[in-house]
Amino acid sequence: MADWDVILAPATVQVRVILHEANSLMNTLRLLNVADIHSGLAEWLYTTANDMDDDRKMRNQIVADVVDHVAHVMNSSAARDSMSFLELIKDVEQTPVNDFREGMLVGIREKREDYPGDDALLASRESYIKYIHDLLAEKYAKKGHDFDDGAWDMRYDYIMNPQQLKDDSIEHLRHMWDKYLKAEWKRIKPTLQEAVDAFSQVDFSDMTAFEAIETVMGRNMRGKDDFETHIRQAEILTFVPSAHLGPYIGWGPSEDWPRHIVFLFGARSPKNALMKSTALGRSELLVRLNALADETRLKILELLTQHDELCAQDFITELDLSQSSASRHLRQLTASGFVSERRRDVAKCYSLNHDRIDDTISALKDFLQKE
Repeated sequence: MADWDVILAPATVQVRVILHEANSLMNTLRLLNVADIHSGLAEWLYTTANDMDDDRKMRNQIVADVVDHVAHVMNSSAARDSMSFLELIKDVEQTPVNDFREGMLVGIREKREDYPGDDALLASRESYIKYIHDLLAEKYAKKGHDFDDGAWDMRYDYIMNPQQLKDDSIEHLRHMWDKYLKAEWKRIKPTLQEAVDAFSQVDFSDMTAFEAIETVMGRNMRGKDDFETHIRQAEILTFVPSAHLGPYIGWGPSEDWPRHIVFLFGARSPKNALMKSTALGRSELLVRLNALADETRLKILELLTQHDELCAQDFITELDLSQSSASRHLRQLTASGFVSERRRDVAKCYSLNHDRIDDTISALKDFLQKE
């Protein structure tokens, strides 16, 4: 009798593409914190970040972190799918004070196995800042940033006074809504709704998680560090379009983690969509053309036309770039799809994605084609 091998078919997932005001705008607040280190984001982010004073920027960093922990923005229940930003503020108002202190500490506890415990960490302001410095200084240095004692000084004060943290979080969310987010949401909502409507025409029923991700976000995410491990555990994928992410993606847990993962993606139409949107087409083209509208990034692409593959250090040497500058440019070109990235030993190496270049030229021609 012949032996038979059994091969398991790839598991399919439940896929949802939804409009989610609270989730989208909390992501916008997080993006304001990295506007100085990421190129290619929406211009509104850079304008808004420049308009905020230093105290407001520092508070935004803290509030964006802590609200993610205490308000459960990425909730998996259907009732929260249409949650508004004002409803999110109400959630924050109803959150117990001690949850804010917990929200400030939970991420620190997870960073190192030799965590000394809350009491030892918070024994004094000096012990807290020294621990954080030892934890993060090397990471900051690699990105070309200085370790800011003042920012962590403020965080220590908030941990010791969680009621003040809660009050300031509520004030900050209301301030950002009234001054910036309310008008911006009114402007971008129609485009985001068009993206949701366009993807409602797609049949995801027989797709695996990776196929669904590539369909919605146009990105092949296989083999991305520990990303693949998390995706293989997922049964539900929720995709939320964003008008501010540019070529990047965001992802994180819902309350039903690891079964349910939430993604944020730059608003776009599905490939070969029956529904054509001028606004969505223009938005996606701007993301791609923005990646090309820089002399250094064009030089990187030019070098890759002369070599099958180059590693990050090659660009640093050839173009006389700092490590942080090279990383920033390569990150945008990779996110935009113009270059492909792979690890070779410990180095990140890059090659030209000719299909993306051809596709972008075709997309521009189609966009400018008269009917």
